[in-house]
Amino acid sequence: MKKHNYTKYLMAALLMAGAAFVSCTKDEEPLPVVGQTYTMTVNATKGGDNASKDSGSKQLTPADHSITATWAEGEAVTVYNVTKGAALSGTLTAQSSGASTTLKGSLTGTIENGDVLKLKFLSPSYSAQDGTLTGTASSIDKVCDYAEASVTVTNAATSSVTTTDADFHNKQAIVKFTLKDIATGNPAINATKLTVTAGETTITVTPSSASSELYVAIPSISGQAVDLSANVGYYIYTYNRAGVTFDNSQYYEITVMMTKHAVNLAAVTSNFTAANGDVLTGTLGSNVQISIANGATITLENARLAPSSHPGLTCLGNATINLVGENTTNGGTFYAGVLIGGEETTLTINGPGSLSATGGLQSSGIGLSRSWSAGTVKGGSIVINGGTITARGNPSQWGAGIGTGVSYSSTVSIKNITINGGDVTAIGGANGCAGIGTSYTYTSASSAVGNITINGGSVTATGTNDAAAIGTGHTADGCSASVGNITISGGTVTATCSSSCPTVIGCVTNGTCGDIELTTAPTFTLNNPNNSGSSVSLRSFVDTDENIIFPMATMNPGSIIMLDVGFWVNYFDDVKFGCPETAQEFIYMPKN
Repeated sequence: MKKHNYTKYLMAALLMAGAAFVSCTKDEEPLPVVGQTYTMTVNATKGGDNASKDSGSKQLTPADHSITATWAEGEAVTVYNVTKGAALSGTLTAQSSGASTTLKGSLTGTIENGDVLKLKFLSPSYSAQDGTLTGTASSIDKVCDYAEASVTVTNAATSSVTTTDADFHNKQAIVKFTLKDIATGNPAINATKLTVTAGETTITVTPSSASSELYVAIPSISGQAVDLSANVGYYIYTYNRAGVTFDNSQYYEITVMMTKHAVNLAAVTSNFTAANGDVLTGTLGSNVQISIANGATITLENARLAPSSHPGLTCLGNATINLVGENTTNGGTFYAGVLIGGEETTLTINGPGSLSATGGLQSSGIGLSRSWSAGTVKGGSIVINGGTITARGNPSQWGAGIGTGVSYSSTVSIKNITINGGDVTAIGGANGCAGIGTSYTYTSASSAVGNITINGGSVTATGTNDAAAIGTGHTADGCSASVGNITISGGTVTATCSSSCPTVIGCVTNGTCGDIELTTAPTFTLNNPNNSGSSVSLRSFVDTDENIIFPMATMNPGSIIMLDVGFWVNYFDDVKFGCPETAQEFIYMPKN
C-alpha cells in the first residue's frame, strides 16, 4: 500500500478556483500486439517525502503546502508506445517502496531506439470514490491515484530496454469539500451521497457513513460550471458555480454553502409532510403517505409517487402545487391520485410542467378517494391554472377523472372545480364515471359537485358507460347525484361519452344540474356515438342576453341534439333530425 502524507490548507469559503470534470484520459485505440518480448527497466519518481514541491513529480502542491505520494512495492504500471501507436503487453512493477523506485517487467511488442513510451499508473475509477483519501477499498489512493510519465527509449537491445527516467505527474486535482447549510449560516450538513457534475461528467461519492467533509479526486478543468448535489436525510442540497478551474496536481480545501433544494422521495421511508417551499423529486420507493401541509406551496419536479395503500399525494388543507418536468401521482387501492382537503380548502395547480394523476380502485384522479359507508365526506375546491394535466379515474372500476370517488352508503361532495388554463385531459374511471364531475353512486348514497367552470385552456373530458363527459356519473335508483352550474366561457372543449350516455354535458338519469351557460362561444366538440334516432340532451346553453345558443360544434353523423326546453334542433341545411358532416353555427333560439 502506498504511504501518503497530507499537508492541508484552507481556502476562503466559496472561493472555488475549482472544478469542471472531464472524462478519463483515453489513448488512441491500441493496435494488436506484435513483436518480441523485452525486459524493461526504468528509474521512476513519484514525488515522495523528499521530493521538492517544484520538481513536477507526481505530487499535489496547493500554495506553499503539498500532498506527496510514495511508491508501494509491487504497484503495476502499463506501457503504451506513442511512436508506434500500439500498447505493449505486460506491466512494469515497483521493485521497492518510497519516493523513487525501479520499475521492471516483461513487455511484448515492437520497441526501437528513440521511441516515446507513455507509462500509466492506475486506471482511475472516479465514480467509485467514498470520500476518503486512504485506508479503504474505495479511497482515492486505491481508485483514483492516477499518474502518467513519458520516457524515451535509449537502448532497445535484443532482449532488454532502457529509457530516460520516468517523472510521474498526477492527472487530477484533489478537493476537500466541507458542506454547510447557507440558510442557517454555519451548521455542517452530513451527506450520505455527494454528486459533482461538470459538463457531461458526473462523479458520485458515497461515504460509508454520513459526513460533512468529503475528499474528491477530479480530473482537471478550466473555466467550467460545477454543480454539487448532496443527499442529507430526506433532502437534497445543491450548489452551483460558473467559471471554475481545478488544476492537475493541486489540492484544494473549499467550504461550500449549500441550499436546501428538494426532498429526495427515494430516501423517504416514513410518512412525510411537505412544508411551504419544499420541492419533491425522485421516485417514492416506500409505501408511505406523502402530504402537503395546510397553506403550503410546493413543487413537484420529476416526481413519481405510487404508494400501495395511500393517496398518491394528500392535501391536509389549502395547497398549491407548481409543476416542473414530468410528474406522476398514482393512488393506492381505494385512494385518489391527488386527495384534496376539506370543504373550505382549495387545491391550486400551476404549470409549466405536467402531472399524470390516476386514482386507485374506485377513486378519482384528482379529488376524492372512494367513500364506502363513510358517512359524510366534504371536499374542497380544485383550481387548475396551467400545466399539462391528465387525470384518470381508476381504469378498472369507478372514480371521476376530476371529482368524486365512488359513493356507497355515503354522502360526498366537492365544492367547485375551475379550469383557467393548461392542457387538461379528464377521463372517468370504468363503468359509469364522469370525466369532470361525479363518480358511480349507489346504495342509499349521494354525490355532489358544485359549480364546474372552464374559463380557458384546452379541456378534453371523457365519460364512461352512461356517465356524462362533464356532469354526473351513473346514479342508481334511490340515490342522487348533482352538479351546480356548468359555465364555459373560453378555451377549447372536447366532450366525449359512450354509446349508452344520454347526455354529453349535464346530468344523466337520477342526476340534477344547474344551468349550462356559455358567456362566449368557445371551440366546442361533442362526441356521442349514438346511431340515428338517439338524442343528446344539452340542457340550457344560454348567453349573457338570455338566448339559448348552441355554439360551433362537431357531432357524429346520425346523432340528434335536443335542448331541455323541448326544442329539437333541426336547423341543419335541409337535414331534419340529423347531423351535418362538418361544424357549423346553430341558430340563436329565444329562451322563452
